[in-house]
Amino acid sequence: MPSIASSNTLRPVLGDDLRDALGHALPLDRPVQSNAHAVLSHELRALERPRPTVLDVGCGRGEGLDFVRSVLPEAYWLGVDIEQSAEVDERPLRPDAEFRSFDGIHIPVESDTIDLAYSQQVFEHVARPEPLLDDIARVLKPGGVFCGSVSQLEAFHSRSVGGFTAYGWRLAVERAGFHLISVRPGIDAGTLLLRRVVRRSQRFDRYWVQESPGNRLIDVLARARKLDAGQRNALKLMFAGQFTFVAQRPHA
Repeated sequence: MPSIASSNTLRPVLGDDLRDALGHALPLDRPVQSNAHAVLSHELRALERPRPTVLDVGCGRGEGLDFVRSVLPEAYWLGVDIEQSAEVDERPLRPDAEFRSFDGIHIPVESDTIDLAYSQQVFEHVARPEPLLDDIARVLKPGGVFCGSVSQLEAFHSRSVGGFTAYGWRLAVERAGFHLISVRPGIDAGTLLLRRVVRRSQRFDRYWVQESPGNRLIDVLARARKLDAGQRNALKLMFAGQFTFVAQRPHA
């Protein structure tokens, strides 16, 4: 019996190779578009420690602080970013939060002290992503979670230097010692690129939280071919402008 074909079809389907490459990290449920706030909210609610420490890697303006507190008011939020960037320069004064500058690799936090780390669209701006991933693993407590979103097919913005495929991200986080739990598709690349062409028109803002046009088209085609949830997720990941992830530092 084929290892990646669904029970509904024996013919190869576009995306089967990615499905095979991602293995356990490709969700077989809920073939719906995801975003960084959705995965962060889920992981915050799953924290069982009192007053957990949450690290925002590449915090920029510090907008993540209010979101974290809206979900888990008792959390201690710490933001780290490079000393100067367009986003950091626009950061308002926040006496109610702690911000630390770093060199983009060495996080100024003691080892094994962070309960949850996250980054939202940061790694396309990181020239040396793997050393940073290593350091995120260092500061997390054993069993701690790292989650967020990553760019794949996204136009140049704010001095971005690259992106990851979902499989490339799996390899990178696993080399850093993480167990990749899941990757889910975000807004599709076509919609994201069009948003960039029209200079981030507000008409596209709704597609951060609902299925974007390209993903809806994939759903129509997938239903016609009777593809299962795993195949739909793989197809959307192939054409995703961004995707979300959840990874964990092993307990031992």
